[in-house]
Amino acid sequence: MVRLRGAARPKRRSTPARARARGPPASSWRPPGPSWVSAEGSRRCWPASRSRACRGGVVNMRTANEKRQGRRVLSVIALLLSLACGEEAPTATAPAKPSVPTLPPVATSTSAPPASLTQLAVDSFDAGIEGWHSWGEEGALVEVAWDPTGQLLWSVDLQPATAAILIREWPELAGADGVTIRLRSRHRFSFLILAVQEADESGYGLILPLSAGRSTEYMLPFESFGLLDDSKDENGVLDSDQLSRLMIIDIAGFLGLPTPNEVEIGEVVLWSGTVAPFDLSCSAAGPATADADFRVGVDANYVPLGEQTGHGFTVGERSVDPIELFAANGADSFRVRLWLGDEGESKLSYATDVARRAQDAGLRPYLVLFLAEDWADVNKQPAPEAWADLSLDDRAEAIRSYTREAAQHFRDESVDIDFYEIGNEIDYGICGVFAEVTEERDPPSLRETIWPAEAQMIRSAIDGVREADPDARFMLHIANSWDPDFAVAFFQAMTDLGVTYDYVGLSLYPSAFGVAATSQFCSVLDALETEIGKPVILAETAYPAEPTTGGPFGDWRRPLPGYSLTSDGQARWVSDLLAGMRARSDVVGVYYFSPEFW
Repeated sequence: MVRLRGAARPKRRSTPARARARGPPASSWRPPGPSWVSAEGSRRCWPASRSRACRGGVVNMRTANEKRQGRRVLSVIALLLSLACGEEAPTATAPAKPSVPTLPPVATSTSAPPASLTQLAVDSFDAGIEGWHSWGEEGALVEVAWDPTGQLLWSVDLQPATAAILIREWPELAGADGVTIRLRSRHRFSFLILAVQEADESGYGLILPLSAGRSTEYMLPFESFGLLDDSKDENGVLDSDQLSRLMIIDIAGFLGLPTPNEVEIGEVVLWSGTVAPFDLSCSAAGPATADADFRVGVDANYVPLGEQTGHGFTVGERSVDPIELFAANGADSFRVRLWLGDEGESKLSYATDVARRAQDAGLRPYLVLFLAEDWADVNKQPAPEAWADLSLDDRAEAIRSYTREAAQHFRDESVDIDFYEIGNEIDYGICGVFAEVTEERDPPSLRETIWPAEAQMIRSAIDGVREADPDARFMLHIANSWDPDFAVAFFQAMTDLGVTYDYVGLSLYPSAFGVAATSQFCSVLDALETEIGKPVILAETAYPAEPTTGGPFGDWRRPLPGYSLTSDGQARWVSDLLAGMRARSDVVGVYYFSPEFW
């Protein structure tokens, strides 16, 4: 049955998916972060929780502390330099104005130091499962059994909004630096949380995605773990010498994943030492994407909003136009957000100015047609108020008319749109048709209940654009970059349901999910290349230059091994990511989300 959703519902918390906060209206907008000052010099202290722009860092606008400010601006702006182009400085797509500085490039990482580990303890389950036990919330059925082949078998049958926990009291945890664990989900994709607890029961953890039927081994340093949402710690730092308990948490009941399921655990090893830096090479067979075809882009749609409130951007002591700065330092493309409406943030007038400004700087704009009046993403897909009560057919026709007019508007304004993205992070629906987190979200269920109606609206959006722009190209963009089976199922379903599109779009936020989920990204790319065969664009990605605190993205503080949450770690991460993506024949672009903020 097709479910049409109307106005946006209250946000629900979802552990594996990021929750995006709605930004305040332009009249009350203030930049996030604790150390902003206006152009007039008056200091503003504003909690980093009111706008999606607060995803992790402090925007480096004009501040009293010029030395600190200049250093941080440089780290943020250096993201989009020609970081993946080797040692040579980038060539701008358009001549830079004299006032726009060219910053030195950041070299990619060369040789990574090898892992140096000492084994402290191991559970191989050759003789039993002593020390392991499990419990579930009310309504959940759990069982722990020993498989004589040398595995722990954890059976879980969860009801909606319930979880189950597998626990190992382990004295050898004290002083350990990490854990290696081998797991396999027998029947379905699983989202598990691997966590450790200190003696005071403060917990740290990260997400483990498990594709059905595939054995996966994770090597996980505790320094990459983040403080759990419901946990508090006096010093906010994982103290390895205080660890006493290892936990595996199945949160399928909160994620719309079908149950029951069985998870096989083959071996668990505690170790001390240092792991090798995370491998971002992600290379695949075939020639690398030619430089002329590879897009290095930014989604910097908050720049005008900040300027409207009297804030400026600087490099050192020099005032700069950040969009021109990106263009002068290696960026060649720009992601433009468009929400329904004429006036206001990311609405038609605002988006037109952003697109024209990007184009004037020499950047190729591409347009995201959100089909919403505000944020729509993997956590929510509200229909515009005027469309909320329409039937599916009428809503599809309204979409067609809207996208035709939007595309024609930008052509009339002499803005050349590189390509169009229909919706934003449309994994579970679009424009009011949406599977909530308490509903079934596995591909077979979505194929039956959500994706057919979603495909109908996407087809209408594409038809509308083509009426105004016959040569238009299109991208479909999902957030899921951790489950190869889901990614393939979504894009195959769209093809089977008659949607014609040119690019596959993905999001990648390593500090949100951690090293385990990020390690599956290359597998997703490989699966899409083999099964779908369309060019891939990384439509959103970011890596903060400092640990995030407070607000809806306050727990996006899980560093990848070898890439600290510092200016240097951020610059090297972006450099290595771009180098890795350029080395693939199937990836044709990377867009950094809100570099003006983090």
